Amino acid sequence: MKQIFLIIILSLGIFTAKAQNKYIAQNVKNKYDIREIESQKSGKSENGLYDWLAGSNAIWQYTIINGGYFTIGTYKGLSESIIDNECSITFGHPFAMSSYAFPVISNHQYSPLEMLVNPSGILIKNGGELKYTVNIDDICEAEFKLTNLEPQKLRLTYRLRNISNVVQSFGMGLMYDAASGKGDDGSIIYNDQFLSDYMQVTENIQDSLVFWERNQIPKGIGFCMHYTDNKPDEITIGNWQNLYYSQENINKLFDLAILKRWNEEPVQPNETIEFTIDFNLLVPDYNGLPFLRWDMPQALSVENQILFPMEINTTAQIVTDNKNFSGLKLYTPENYNISENYSESFGINNNDTLLYKTFQINLSEIYDSIVSEVEFKLMQEENTIDRIVQHVFIPSSPFSYEGITVDADTVFAHNDSISLRFNAVRDETGQNIYGLKNPNVFFYDEQSRIYDYILKKDTTGGTNNADIVFVLDVTGSMGGEIEGVKDNILEFADSLTQNRINYRLGMVTFKDEIENIYNFTDNIDVFYSYVAQQYAHGGSDEPENSLEALMIATQFDFRPISTRTIIWITDATYHINNTICPYVVQDVIDALLMQGISVYCAGPTYNYTNWYEQIVLNTGGAFFDIYGNIRDILMEVAKTDENPNYILSYTPADPIPAPVIYTVEVHYAGLGGSDTIVYESNKINESEAGSPAFETTDIRLYPNPIADQKTYLRISDKNARNGIVELYEINGNKLYQGSYNIENGVIELGKNLSGFPEIRTFVLKLTVYDANNNCYQRSFKLINN
Repeated sequence: MKQIFLIIILSLGIFTAKAQNKYIAQNVKNKYDIREIESQKSGKSENGLYDWLAGSNAIWQYTIINGGYFTIGTYKGLSESIIDNECSITFGHPFAMSSYAFPVISNHQYSPLEMLVNPSGILIKNGGELKYTVNIDDICEAEFKLTNLEPQKLRLTYRLRNISNVVQSFGMGLMYDAASGKGDDGSIIYNDQFLSDYMQVTENIQDSLVFWERNQIPKGIGFCMHYTDNKPDEITIGNWQNLYYSQENINKLFDLAILKRWNEEPVQPNETIEFTIDFNLLVPDYNGLPFLRWDMPQALSVENQILFPMEINTTAQIVTDNKNFSGLKLYTPENYNISENYSESFGINNNDTLLYKTFQINLSEIYDSIVSEVEFKLMQEENTIDRIVQHVFIPSSPFSYEGITVDADTVFAHNDSISLRFNAVRDETGQNIYGLKNPNVFFYDEQSRIYDYILKKDTTGGTNNADIVFVLDVTGSMGGEIEGVKDNILEFADSLTQNRINYRLGMVTFKDEIENIYNFTDNIDVFYSYVAQQYAHGGSDEPENSLEALMIATQFDFRPISTRTIIWITDATYHINNTICPYVVQDVIDALLMQGISVYCAGPTYNYTNWYEQIVLNTGGAFFDIYGNIRDILMEVAKTDENPNYILSYTPADPIPAPVIYTVEVHYAGLGGSDTIVYESNKINESEAGSPAFETTDIRLYPNPIADQKTYLRISDKNARNGIVELYEINGNKLYQGSYNIENGVIELGKNLSGFPEIRTFVLKLTVYDANNNCYQRSFKLINN
């Protein structure tokens, strides 16, 4: 944020290229260096707007810029180590325009930019004293001084003198932009503790403020600001941009600055008011081990509607003090929106005093502006040698409320917690979104935003388990496709493994007759041997026997908790209810739905509408052109084998009322969408709700949307005996209730749910009882065609 401000100043010509080049780093290492300022050095910009003076002694370096700007840094510091050599005490030393003193005259606060262009401003150097004076409207003479009193102490004095003939009202202020060490920030102690949040003090103001480079041991370099007289009337500790632009304060500190104000008071002609602050350098807190410094930005920005940058190339500086270390690595653990990352291993030898290492930080998009706590570690094997914890402001990425379809289909209670299942699909591509994290999801209980929730992938449907059956036409025209499966089946299996899918593969091959049935195996070499045996032969006429092959595939021994997929590859139409095949299409669809199987079909596009579409769409699968690349088809299916559902869980502070409307809002890649679902409270005691089956049971409702046919609930819990089904409008009004026996894991609802044609959306609540009368509940959102 400050960098943007400084760039604006530069663009106005206040800093010239000539002045910058003297001090701006030329390479990665020099970005940490402060060029030595010679004790007699002064300067003037080519356009005449910008004058400066610099001073130094054995410990300090300091600069005054006309307008009342100043910077302070160390030269050699107090210790024998290099840890406090050439360090910043203010941001941007030796040149920055973010720390300054300012006058207030009759309720008008004069900005330093007004002083900067005032032609009466004069810079004077006298030994170790740097002074800037300026005449303000023939009312006030402002004098700003930095004085080297002794090697360890530097004094800042600001004085206002009434040069008019009447009484004037004067006040004063100081903006101090903190820095400690080689970075652009620091930590402050107030009331004997480090501050991490915004604070304003107007009473019992301390005599001194203590700053350290870091707020954990070892603390690095430190210094003290002490008021010798006339303490301020108000101190505000916040972030620089908020204080500079008088913006609403962000509570968490990430860019430390202190704004001090002395209230206005009447000043007689030729009388003065002033304040004096002494800077005292402290002995560094340093344990002699490698000491880590880092140039991670304090704040990021949004540019062209995108968070910038998403990948940050940072540099770590390691103070080594001539010690040997091997097996070191840099590490950032994963947090809310930063990916885990390790550097390559490296070492330090006893000839090194400083070491520089580049390190990349990878950010994910977020949709709330946050101050993120970023941890950066120097490790040796599993031991932490040193660590930095830095706050970074990350603005929210712009987003739309359109482009994503969110489907919250199930909500259920367990003990005192609520769990909600949902998925999200990109409208443009129809692809499920698999990579959602907490920053992507906004969750609302009625109208209240809930921040404290757990988001994880849905494992009840087999996120990690995939049972996949190839249904393969092996007639004479299928030679290329069979070879395509042979050539790519190993890569297909590798992709499943990389996606952390625990897979089993089976196969049915067919022509007019069913030729081979290969049961599930989790051994890819065994399955490859099955595929390798296949060759194209016979079948010179259409149709072929796809329907019977698909029906046989539904009879495989699927695991109770798994994602179930059929990859159906054919270039032909199929027999229907004749001497070769006894089934009609609806028989096969019903069997597929009963088993919860999705069908992915590769076939010619000219057959899709009349022969493949009904099966693919009803089972939630997808269609691919068979004359494309078989590898591409398999790789796409490998991606879709992962369960697209998420489970969001949270524990309300109060008992759950009835009904409750929950809203899930998803933002991803600048798009957005939301869905609501209603929870009806359990009609059972808490002690009855603890069935172990609650956590693992997979319950499927189909078809959904309701069609002009029977509706089913399939329940994977083999101990389930009966259930109560309740149907509600979205506003909680009950429409229907019925009791059902559960036979072979299925409740057949008949056409009871299709009798409300005027209602588009329902909530269906299912209460399941087992043989011991334990019970659990699930709710579903049901769409009415």
